[in-house]
Amino acid sequence: PDPISGPVEEKWCSWCLTRVPQKLIQKNLLKRNVYSCSKCNQRTLNCRLCNAAMARGHPGWDDELCLRCDKTIAEWGESASAEVDEKSRTGWCSWCFASTTHGHVQKSLLSRNVLRCSSCEGRTLRCVRCEEGLARGGFGPDDLTCARCTEVPRHHTEPRWPAYHEKLADVFAKQRAELRNLDEVLGRDSEFRKEAFVRGLIRPFLCLTTMDPAVRLNCAALLGFSYVTEELFGDAHAEAWAVLMRKRHGLRAWALD
Repeated sequence: PDPISGPVEEKWCSWCLTRVPQKLIQKNLLKRNVYSCSKCNQRTLNCRLCNAAMARGHPGWDDELCLRCDKTIAEWGESASAEVDEKSRTGWCSWCFASTTHGHVQKSLLSRNVLRCSSCEGRTLRCVRCEEGLARGGFGPDDLTCARCTEVPRHHTEPRWPAYHEKLADVFAKQRAELRNLDEVLGRDSEFRKEAFVRGLIRPFLCLTTMDPAVRLNCAALLGFSYVTEELFGDAHAEAWAVLMRKRHGLRAWALD
């Protein structure tokens, strides 16, 4: 065996649905060893019910069973991919506000299945109020409703998903036009900039303000929040400050944990 990667076992992978070698990358005493699929390079662990396949590993949690043992698929083989695709959903993502396919990630017997947006890679779940949108899944409790259904009781109106998408495109176009003059962007004054300077955060603040707006939004999504439906959306300085200082989710909060 490879002295760095450890022994190799050939088993079915619950990520790429193929029977390939699984390389040991982390040996544990009190919990399951961690492997890496030699085909898709995804994190895998031994299924707790069978010895023929590997369960999926995720950031922050790991599946207990492989896709066959949790009844996501009936059997391994050619039909497995089609069965997984059947459990995917198409809808509006509450992270990136695009209409995309949300692939199946984890089956849940007591709650909603966990999905992943094919556009932004955000964790999503079925909205309990509508069929159009997907709710956000986070590091804490998952949202029950999508962004649209969350906004309805707040504004007593019925915003439509295409309107959100059009607003996103308009704001991105405006912010990208502003980025053509970097000197003006870097020299702009605001309360957020002053506060960043006082706290010694001016460099990461300016880095965030000069990012492409879609990249900045994706940074927020990776940290576990989205500001598209908030009043600050469209102000690069306010968005950058939110990414840095958002309570429990900002970069500073993660750095202090």
